[in-house]
Amino acid sequence: MQERELFNKDWCVGFMDGDGCIRFFHRQSKSGKIYWCFSLEISQSSYNQRALKFIQKTLNIGNIYFSNKKENALKYQILKKEDFLTTIFPLFEQFPLLTRKHYDFVYFKKAFEIDQKQDMSYEEKNKLLFQLFEEKEKIKNLEQPALPFLLNLNKTKVFKEIRKGWIAGFTEAEGCFYIEKRYNTEFSHLFAITQKFDEVLMQKLAETLDMKFYNQASLNRLQIRTTKAASILSLIEYFEGALQGIKALEFQIWAETFSYKKSLSFEDLNELYSNLREIRNYRPLNPLSNKPEDLYSPLLKTLKISPAFLSKFLKAEELN
Repeated sequence: MQERELFNKDWCVGFMDGDGCIRFFHRQSKSGKIYWCFSLEISQSSYNQRALKFIQKTLNIGNIYFSNKKENALKYQILKKEDFLTTIFPLFEQFPLLTRKHYDFVYFKKAFEIDQKQDMSYEEKNKLLFQLFEEKEKIKNLEQPALPFLLNLNKTKVFKEIRKGWIAGFTEAEGCFYIEKRYNTEFSHLFAITQKFDEVLMQKLAETLDMKFYNQASLNRLQIRTTKAASILSLIEYFEGALQGIKALEFQIWAETFSYKKSLSFEDLNELYSNLREIRNYRPLNPLSNKPEDLYSPLLKTLKISPAFLSKFLKAEELN
Protein backbone atom coordinates (compact mmCIF):
# COMPACT_ATOMS: atom_id res chain seq x y z
CA MET A 1 0.00 0.00 0.00
CA GLN A 2 1.41 3.39 -0.99
CA GLU A 3 2.46 5.89 1.66
CA ARG A 4 -0.15 8.47 0.65
CA GLU A 5 -2.93 5.89 0.78
CA LEU A 6 -1.87 4.94 4.31
CA PHE A 7 -1.77 8.63 5.26
CA ASN A 8 -5.27 9.20 3.87
CA LYS A 9 -6.74 6.27 5.79
CA ASP A 10 -5.09 7.42 9.01
CA TRP A 11 -6.43 10.93 8.29
CA CYS A 12 -9.96 9.47 8.14
CA VAL A 13 -9.47 7.78 11.52
CA GLY A 14 -8.25 11.05 13.05
CA PHE A 15 -11.29 12.88 11.68
CA MET A 16 -13.59 10.16 13.06
CA ASP A 17 -11.89 10.49 16.45
CA GLY A 18 -12.73 14.18 16.32
CA ASP A 19 -16.22 14.33 14.86
CA GLY A 20 -17.35 10.74 14.30
CA CYS A 21 -19.87 8.59 16.12
CA ILE A 22 -19.88 4.78 16.08
CA ARG A 23 -22.90 3.24 17.75
CA PHE A 24 -25.27 0.32 17.95
CA PHE A 25 -28.91 0.65 18.99
CA HIS A 26 -32.17 -1.24 18.78
CA ARG A 27 -35.46 -0.69 16.99
CA GLN A 28 -38.79 -2.38 17.57
CA SER A 29 -41.14 -3.39 14.78
CA LYS A 30 -44.92 -3.05 14.98
CA SER A 31 -45.08 -6.75 15.81
CA GLY A 32 -42.81 -6.17 18.80
CA LYS A 33 -39.70 -7.81 17.36
CA ILE A 34 -36.42 -6.15 18.31
CA TYR A 35 -33.67 -5.73 15.76
CA TRP A 36 -30.24 -4.13 16.14
CA CYS A 37 -28.71 -1.43 13.96
CA PHE A 38 -25.04 -0.56 13.52
CA SER A 39 -23.92 2.83 12.29
CA LEU A 40 -20.84 4.97 11.79
CA GLU A 41 -21.72 8.65 11.30
CA ILE A 42 -19.93 11.94 10.80
CA SER A 43 -21.94 15.17 10.80
CA GLN A 44 -20.64 18.43 9.36
CA SER A 45 -21.92 21.80 8.32
CA SER A 46 -22.45 21.87 4.56
CA TYR A 47 -19.48 24.22 4.17
CA ASN A 48 -17.20 21.24 4.89
CA GLN A 49 -18.72 18.82 2.39
CA ARG A 50 -15.19 18.51 1.04
CA ALA A 51 -14.00 16.57 4.12
CA LEU A 52 -16.90 14.12 3.92
CA LYS A 53 -16.26 13.61 0.21
CA PHE A 54 -12.61 12.92 0.94
CA ILE A 55 -13.53 10.22 3.48
CA GLN A 56 -16.07 8.67 1.11
CA LYS A 57 -13.50 8.61 -1.69
CA THR A 58 -10.72 7.19 0.52
CA LEU A 59 -12.82 4.37 2.00
CA ASN A 60 -15.01 3.83 -1.08
CA ILE A 61 -18.08 3.18 1.09
CA GLY A 62 -20.86 5.15 2.79
CA ASN A 63 -23.38 7.80 1.75
CA ILE A 64 -23.64 11.57 2.21
CA TYR A 65 -27.01 13.21 2.69
CA PHE A 66 -28.77 16.12 4.40
CA SER A 67 -29.21 15.35 8.08
CA ASN A 68 -30.84 18.72 8.72
CA LYS A 69 -31.75 20.74 5.63
CA LYS A 70 -32.95 23.70 7.68
CA GLU A 71 -29.56 24.02 9.37
CA ASN A 72 -27.64 23.07 6.21
CA ALA A 73 -26.08 20.05 7.94
CA LEU A 74 -24.69 17.01 6.14
CA LYS A 75 -24.06 13.50 7.38
CA TYR A 76 -21.72 10.80 6.13
CA GLN A 77 -23.04 7.40 7.21
CA ILE A 78 -22.10 3.73 6.93
CA LEU A 79 -24.88 1.23 7.62
CA LYS A 80 -24.09 -1.84 5.52
CA LYS A 81 -22.84 -4.68 7.68
CA GLU A 82 -20.62 -5.90 4.87
CA ASP A 83 -18.81 -2.53 4.88
CA PHE A 84 -17.96 -2.92 8.55
CA LEU A 85 -16.56 -6.39 7.97
CA THR A 86 -14.53 -5.58 4.87
CA THR A 87 -13.43 -1.98 5.53
CA ILE A 88 -14.08 -0.44 8.96
CA PHE A 89 -12.91 -3.28 11.21
CA PRO A 90 -9.62 -3.73 9.28
CA LEU A 91 -9.17 0.08 9.23
CA PHE A 92 -9.48 0.45 13.01
CA GLU A 93 -7.24 -2.56 13.55
CA GLN A 94 -4.54 -1.01 11.39
CA PHE A 95 -5.06 2.56 12.63
CA PRO A 96 -6.60 2.45 16.14
CA LEU A 97 -8.87 5.18 17.40
CA LEU A 98 -6.96 7.15 20.05
CA THR A 99 -9.72 9.01 21.91
CA ARG A 100 -12.42 7.54 24.16
CA LYS A 101 -14.18 6.54 20.94
CA HIS A 102 -11.83 3.56 21.01
CA TYR A 103 -14.11 2.16 23.74
CA ASP A 104 -17.19 2.82 21.62
CA PHE A 105 -15.59 0.76 18.88
CA VAL A 106 -14.66 -2.09 21.25
CA TYR A 107 -18.28 -2.42 22.38
CA PHE A 108 -19.56 -1.86 18.86
CA LYS A 109 -17.47 -4.73 17.52
CA LYS A 110 -18.49 -7.06 20.36
CA ALA A 111 -22.15 -6.27 19.68
CA PHE A 112 -21.68 -6.73 15.95
CA GLU A 113 -20.10 -10.17 16.46
CA ILE A 114 -22.96 -11.27 18.71
CA ASP A 115 -25.51 -10.05 16.18
CA GLN A 116 -23.81 -12.09 13.45
CA LYS A 117 -23.78 -15.38 15.39
CA GLN A 118 -25.75 -18.10 13.67
CA ASP A 119 -25.73 -20.56 16.56
CA MET A 120 -27.43 -18.25 19.09
CA SER A 121 -31.13 -17.80 19.66
CA TYR A 122 -32.96 -14.49 19.20
CA GLU A 123 -33.54 -14.30 22.98
CA GLU A 124 -29.90 -15.00 23.83
CA LYS A 125 -28.68 -12.36 21.41
CA ASN A 126 -30.99 -9.70 22.79
CA LYS A 127 -30.00 -10.48 26.37
CA LEU A 128 -26.28 -10.12 25.61
CA LEU A 129 -26.75 -7.06 23.41
CA PHE A 130 -28.80 -5.20 26.01
CA GLN A 131 -26.15 -6.04 28.64
CA LEU A 132 -23.41 -4.68 26.39
CA PHE A 133 -25.39 -1.54 25.65
CA GLU A 134 -25.94 -0.82 29.36
CA GLU A 135 -22.30 -1.51 30.18
CA LYS A 136 -21.15 0.87 27.44
CA GLU A 137 -23.42 3.62 28.74
CA LYS A 138 -21.97 3.28 32.25
CA ILE A 139 -18.37 3.87 31.17
CA LYS A 140 -18.89 6.57 28.56
CA ASN A 141 -18.15 9.44 30.97
CA LEU A 142 -15.13 7.83 32.64
CA GLU A 143 -11.83 9.60 32.02
CA GLN A 144 -9.26 7.07 30.84
CA PRO A 145 -6.74 6.98 28.02
CA ALA A 146 -7.97 5.08 25.00
CA LEU A 147 -4.74 3.17 24.57
CA PRO A 148 -2.40 2.35 27.49
CA PHE A 149 0.71 2.90 25.36
CA LEU A 150 0.04 6.66 25.47
CA LEU A 151 0.88 6.83 29.17
CA ASN A 152 4.65 6.55 29.30
CA LEU A 153 5.98 7.44 25.88
CA ASN A 154 8.65 9.99 25.22
CA LYS A 155 8.32 12.49 22.40
CA THR A 156 10.16 10.39 19.82
CA LYS A 157 7.93 7.38 20.37
CA VAL A 158 4.80 9.51 20.29
CA PHE A 159 5.68 10.53 16.75
CA LYS A 160 5.64 6.86 15.85
CA GLU A 161 2.36 6.14 17.63
CA ILE A 162 0.40 9.34 17.02
CA ARG A 163 0.96 9.48 13.30
CA LYS A 164 0.88 12.60 11.17
CA GLY A 165 -2.13 11.37 9.19
CA TRP A 166 -4.14 10.94 12.38
CA ILE A 167 -3.06 14.34 13.73
CA ALA A 168 -4.00 16.03 10.44
CA GLY A 169 -7.45 14.42 10.40
CA PHE A 170 -8.04 15.20 14.07
CA THR A 171 -6.95 18.79 13.49
CA GLU A 172 -9.33 19.04 10.53
CA ALA A 173 -12.15 18.11 12.91
CA GLU A 174 -11.10 19.82 16.14
CA GLY A 175 -8.33 22.33 15.44
CA CYS A 176 -8.74 26.08 15.03
CA PHE A 177 -6.45 28.45 13.14
CA TYR A 178 -7.15 31.87 14.61
CA ILE A 179 -6.14 35.40 13.75
CA GLU A 180 -6.98 37.40 16.87
CA LYS A 181 -7.57 41.12 16.74
CA ARG A 182 -6.09 42.90 19.74
CA TYR A 183 -7.20 46.38 20.80
CA ASN A 184 -8.17 47.10 17.16
CA THR A 185 -4.52 47.92 16.48
CA GLU A 186 -2.73 44.59 15.97
CA PHE A 187 -3.25 40.91 15.12
CA SER A 188 -1.92 37.75 16.70
CA HIS A 189 -1.82 34.23 15.21
CA LEU A 190 -2.99 31.37 17.39
CA PHE A 191 -3.57 27.65 16.92
CA ALA A 192 -5.62 25.58 19.39
CA ILE A 193 -7.33 22.22 19.85
CA THR A 194 -10.00 21.94 22.53
CA GLN A 195 -11.51 18.77 24.01
CA LYS A 196 -13.61 17.77 26.97
CA PHE A 197 -11.96 14.39 27.61
CA ASP A 198 -8.76 12.43 26.83
CA GLU A 199 -6.28 14.37 28.96
CA VAL A 200 -3.39 11.96 28.35
CA LEU A 201 -3.82 12.16 24.59
CA MET A 202 -4.03 15.96 24.68
CA GLN A 203 -0.82 16.16 26.71
CA LYS A 204 0.98 13.96 24.20
CA LEU A 205 -0.35 16.03 21.29
CA ALA A 206 0.98 19.16 23.01
CA GLU A 207 4.41 17.53 23.28
CA THR A 208 4.35 16.35 19.68
CA LEU A 209 3.34 19.75 18.27
CA ASP A 210 5.45 21.80 20.72
CA MET A 211 2.45 23.50 22.29
CA LYS A 212 1.27 24.21 25.82
CA PHE A 213 -1.38 22.08 27.52
CA TYR A 214 -4.07 23.68 29.69
CA ASN A 215 -6.55 21.90 31.94
CA GLN A 216 -9.28 24.54 32.16
CA ALA A 217 -11.33 22.86 34.88
CA SER A 218 -13.55 25.89 35.46
CA LEU A 219 -14.61 25.70 31.80
CA ASN A 220 -14.78 21.89 31.85
CA ARG A 221 -12.36 21.60 28.95
CA LEU A 222 -8.81 20.69 27.97
CA GLN A 223 -6.89 22.77 25.49
CA ILE A 224 -3.55 22.85 23.72
CA ARG A 225 -2.61 26.17 22.18
CA THR A 226 0.28 28.32 21.03
CA THR A 227 0.97 31.86 19.91
CA LYS A 228 4.77 31.45 19.83
CA ALA A 229 6.28 32.45 16.50
CA ALA A 230 8.65 29.45 16.43
CA SER A 231 5.78 27.04 17.08
CA ILE A 232 3.60 28.70 14.45
CA LEU A 233 6.36 28.31 11.86
CA SER A 234 6.74 24.62 12.76
CA LEU A 235 2.98 24.10 12.47
CA ILE A 236 2.90 25.78 9.05
CA GLU A 237 5.55 23.35 7.82
CA TYR A 238 3.90 20.38 9.56
CA PHE A 239 0.38 20.92 8.13
CA GLU A 240 1.40 22.02 4.62
CA GLY A 241 -0.53 19.74 2.23
CA ALA A 242 -1.92 17.63 5.09
CA LEU A 243 -5.41 19.12 5.50
CA GLN A 244 -8.09 17.93 3.10
CA GLY A 245 -11.34 19.71 3.96
CA ILE A 246 -12.34 23.37 4.19
CA LYS A 247 -9.75 23.77 6.94
CA ALA A 248 -7.10 23.60 4.20
CA LEU A 249 -8.42 26.99 3.06
CA GLU A 250 -8.50 28.40 6.60
CA PHE A 251 -4.96 27.14 7.16
CA GLN A 252 -3.68 28.69 3.93
CA ILE A 253 -5.01 32.13 4.84
CA TRP A 254 -3.64 31.76 8.37
CA ALA A 255 -0.22 30.60 7.12
CA GLU A 256 0.09 33.22 4.38
CA THR A 257 -0.83 36.08 6.69
CA PHE A 258 1.78 34.92 9.20
CA SER A 259 4.48 34.55 6.55
CA TYR A 260 3.80 38.02 5.11
CA LYS A 261 2.65 39.67 8.33
CA LYS A 262 5.45 42.26 8.41
CA SER A 263 4.77 43.39 4.85
CA LEU A 264 0.98 43.57 5.19
CA SER A 265 -0.84 46.69 6.30
CA PHE A 266 -3.35 46.69 9.13
CA GLU A 267 -6.12 47.02 6.51
CA ASP A 268 -4.84 43.93 4.65
CA LEU A 269 -4.70 41.90 7.87
CA ASN A 270 -8.17 43.09 8.83
CA GLU A 271 -9.51 41.91 5.47
CA LEU A 272 -7.91 38.48 5.91
CA TYR A 273 -9.23 38.31 9.47
CA SER A 274 -12.69 38.87 7.96
CA ASN A 275 -11.98 36.16 5.37
CA LEU A 276 -11.66 33.52 8.09
CA ARG A 277 -14.98 34.58 9.56
CA GLU A 278 -16.59 34.41 6.09
CA ILE A 279 -15.36 30.86 5.56
CA ARG A 280 -16.83 29.63 8.84
CA ASN A 281 -20.18 31.26 8.08
CA TYR A 282 -20.30 30.17 4.44
CA ARG A 283 -23.07 27.81 3.28
CA PRO A 284 -22.95 26.56 -0.35
CA LEU A 285 -26.13 26.75 -2.39
CA ASN A 286 -25.80 23.14 -3.58
CA PRO A 287 -23.80 21.29 -0.87
CA LEU A 288 -24.31 17.83 -2.39
CA SER A 289 -22.78 18.83 -5.71
CA ASN A 290 -19.61 17.09 -6.95
CA LYS A 291 -18.59 20.18 -8.90
CA PRO A 292 -16.12 22.30 -6.92
CA GLU A 293 -17.20 25.47 -8.67
CA ASP A 294 -20.75 24.94 -7.33
CA LEU A 295 -19.45 24.49 -3.81
CA TYR A 296 -16.79 27.10 -3.26
CA SER A 297 -16.52 29.55 -6.17
CA PRO A 298 -18.90 32.15 -4.64
CA LEU A 299 -16.79 32.11 -1.47
CA LEU A 300 -13.39 32.09 -3.14
CA LYS A 301 -14.21 35.13 -5.26
CA THR A 302 -14.37 37.19 -2.05
CA LEU A 303 -11.12 35.93 -0.52
CA LYS A 304 -7.72 37.53 -0.80
CA ILE A 305 -5.40 34.56 -1.25
CA SER A 306 -2.75 33.35 -3.71
CA PRO A 307 -4.13 32.27 -7.14
CA ALA A 308 -1.87 29.18 -7.12
CA PHE A 309 -3.51 27.83 -4.00
CA LEU A 310 -7.02 28.62 -5.21
CA SER A 311 -6.34 26.68 -8.40
CA LYS A 312 -5.14 23.70 -6.40
CA PHE A 313 -8.07 23.92 -3.99
CA LEU A 314 -10.59 23.87 -6.84
CA LYS A 315 -9.13 20.87 -8.70
CA ALA A 316 -12.11 18.68 -9.54
CA GLU A 317 -10.22 15.41 -9.08
CA GLU A 318 -9.77 16.20 -5.38
CA LEU A 319 -13.55 16.15 -4.93
CA ASN A 320 -14.71 13.40 -7.30
